[in-house]
Amino acid sequence: MCGSMANLDALQQICNEHQLLLLEDACQSIGATYKGKYLGTIGDAGTFSFDFVKTVTCAEGGAVLTNREDIYVNSDGVSDHGHDHKGVDRGADLHPMMGYNFRISELHAAVGLAQMHKLDEFLSIQSVTTRY
Repeated sequence: MCGSMANLDALQQICNEHQLLLLEDACQSIGATYKGKYLGTIGDAGTFSFDFVKTVTCAEGGAVLTNREDIYVNSDGVSDHGHDHKGVDRGADLHPMMGYNFRISELHAAVGLAQMHKLDEFLSIQSVTTRY
C-alpha cells in the first residue's frame, strides 16, 4: 500500500524451499512494479480488489491472476458454486468442490473494464497527490 511492498525475492525463496504457493495480496497495488514486474504477477497467483477505495473500482468484486492452470480451475470453480465448467450445459456441470457465489456481475465487470482503460490516468493522479 502507498508504494510499499514486501521483499518478494525473500518470500519466493521461502516458498520454493518449503514447496509453498506464493499468493500476492496486491489489492491496492494495481499498476505498481517490483524489479520491473507488475505486482500480482510475481507469485503463483495475485489478487486485486475493486471495491470503492481501491485504485480501480467497480463498486465490488476482484480478480485473481495466475499462469497456473490448477489455480485458475480451482479459483473459477470456487467462485461459481463449485461448477467445473467442462460442459456446454451449465445445469449439467459437475460440482467437484464446494463453491460460493463470488462472481462479479456483468454490469460491474463492464464498469471495471472501462476503469482499466483509465488506469494510467488514475496512477498519474495518485502519484501527484502522494508526493510529500
